[in-house]
Amino acid sequence: MSMHLYPYDDAIGPDHYKKFKFPNMSITILKDKHHPYLENKDELKRVIQEFVLNTSTLKTT
Repeated sequence: MSMHLYPYDDAIGPDHYKKFKFPNMSITILKDKHHPYLENKDELKRVIQEFVLNTSTLKTT
């Protein structure tokens, strides 16, 4: 499983993520600009935690 976070960026554009295709792909579009770890860190943290918790190969025992 792979996770792709795509903040909207005028240099990249809103449809850039559509070029990537991976098995079991999960896409999350965040409401921020270029630096989600600064501009929307709580939402980024939530999305990453949710991904890790729902990905069996990443779960720890």
